[in-house]
Amino acid sequence: MLEQMEEAWGWTRNDHICNVLPLHHVHGIINVLNTSLWSGAKCTLLPKFDAGDVWSRLLNDNMEIRPSVFMGVPTVYSKLIDHYDGEEFSGDKDKVKLRMKRLRLMVSGSAALTEQQFLRWEEITGHRLLERFGMTEIGMALTNSYLDGKERVPGHVGHPFSGVSAKLLDLASQKIHDEAGEQGELLIRSNCMFDRYLGNEEATAESFFLDEETGKRWFKTGDLAEKSKDNGLSFRILGRLSQDIIKKQGYKVSAIEIEHALLKNEAIKECSVVGTPHDQFGEEVVAFVVLKHEQSADKLEAHARELLSKYKVPRVWKLVDELPKNQMGKVVKAKLKEMALE
Repeated sequence: MLEQMEEAWGWTRNDHICNVLPLHHVHGIINVLNTSLWSGAKCTLLPKFDAGDVWSRLLNDNMEIRPSVFMGVPTVYSKLIDHYDGEEFSGDKDKVKLRMKRLRLMVSGSAALTEQQFLRWEEITGHRLLERFGMTEIGMALTNSYLDGKERVPGHVGHPFSGVSAKLLDLASQKIHDEAGEQGELLIRSNCMFDRYLGNEEATAESFFLDEETGKRWFKTGDLAEKSKDNGLSFRILGRLSQDIIKKQGYKVSAIEIEHALLKNEAIKECSVVGTPHDQFGEEVVAFVVLKHEQSADKLEAHARELLSKYKVPRVWKLVDELPKNQMGKVVKAKLKEMALE
């Protein structure tokens, strides 16, 4: 896997990366630390994430301090954007884009990047963030192009790395397909795929799909995806089947799609959408919202109706001060479901 990332992302011994991610997670220890060391590059381990410190490094004239590569999660980029937009930013904003050209690659992963974050980061820095897809069980599987920034589209995670195969599993027929525009559970095969969950045969059996026609064993990622017709047949992640796909009135509704639509409302700073049990609909759409400035639930819903089909519009709105997140900055949707039922 290290060789594949080195090749796909153009790592050389001349690179320098600053790590702001925890080392108990694949993103920090494999993508950042191990790949940089494998390539002979320099890796600076920061004791904690501090937006002001990171900005000072990104814009620094000293090559011993300034990285050439940076990797983060959406929460990291969100905090960097907030710092840039705030009063504490000490850099020369007129020179940010010029100085950021000295970085050759900026990557986001571990959670879905919103369209607003993607576009705002490009507006500030000139960089179109490279999104990729991977898991602990399979390592890195999909990536957008390092060389072609125009290929990078919000929500799209690109094509398989060298040595990786990706297909879709039709949820109804349980047959593998590969058609553009069709949806299914993302399946992965690779030369670094794990073999089993130690001591847990049941979980192992549930996590693999055996193609009876070919005899090949595929890992079931648990993510609903589609192969895009409009972006070079790259894969687009629609959400986790266990928590981001809401089954309402016979429809499979993507929580991520709803979240992206809600964030077009300038009153919303952050949001997360979950499904809760409903006697008539199967599940109901519930939105948790952190506001930038005051706006009523009625106005939030009216704005959502302008962008979403009727069955996708949240019927329950929860206004909160913050969203529960884990150490990687991912929203803990299991906690939100508990809160929705309180």
